[in-house]
Amino acid sequence: MQGPSQANAACRLHALWRWEGKMSSPKTPTLEEFRARAALSGLTLTPEDIEHLHKGYVGLLDLMQRIPTHWAWAAEPPLVFRADE
Repeated sequence: MQGPSQANAACRLHALWRWEGKMSSPKTPTLEEFRARAALSGLTLTPEDIEHLHKGYVGLLDLMQRIPTHWAWAAEPPLVFRADE
């Protein structure tokens, strides 16, 4: 699997995961749970594809944990872009 089809596969697998309306930290799926979800997607994925997608999905969830839920907007200086500069 390469390129856009890989992105489509990741989107389909992500859509199968239920967060029940929460944006808080979802439980990280095990590789076996991910394989079961991949089977439900209807895509023809090799075991290597599933392992690669699982690794990327877990990495994405780890990165999402670092996104702050509250942003101190007053602490950030405003960005002003002027046409004459």
